[in-house]
Amino acid sequence: MREFLQLAGILTLVSVLSGWALSYTYTITKPIIEVKRYEKKVAAIAEVLPPFNNQPDKEAVKIPGKQGEAVEFYVGKKNGTPTGVAFRSTPVGYGGKISLMIGVTPEGKVYGLRVLEQNETPGLGNKATKDAYLHQFLSKDLTSSRWEVKKRGGDFDQVTAATISSRAITKGIREGLTLYQAHAEKILKGN
Repeated sequence: MREFLQLAGILTLVSVLSGWALSYTYTITKPIIEVKRYEKKVAAIAEVLPPFNNQPDKEAVKIPGKQGEAVEFYVGKKNGTPTGVAFRSTPVGYGGKISLMIGVTPEGKVYGLRVLEQNETPGLGNKATKDAYLHQFLSKDLTSSRWEVKKRGGDFDQVTAATISSRAITKGIREGLTLYQAHAEKILKGN
């Protein structure tokens, strides 16, 4: 019995020390992680927008999204005139959420796309997150295309054996464009 209590005490001490070490590491690394996350967002905004000379991340306009969460729209401006708008869309693919940064012209045409995060199957679903696949969406708007994959009567190719991922990306872009179009005036004014 004495050995059991001694082992339990040692195990408890190791657990407490491990928990403290993890907590301390998290406290130290959290600000670094937040800075890296911010830098990644700013870089993605710059990649998907037409040329601008303001700081779009500082002029975000929040609009309630489909599930009630606020979607931030980042308006790029050149000499005070809007050149484009970037926003994030997170459709659900086969492996979970796919985080997209979408850039559109003020008229609502897709200007640029970047995948920020995804967990799609390597070699299959993640092919739908590559530039070669995403290129087909550029210069499209809500009225110029049927926003579904060809397998379902739409205008967009799907990746073989990764239709779920392809459909998710197409749906995420369509939903983002729909939200932008519904609030374009407010977003471009910056209110």
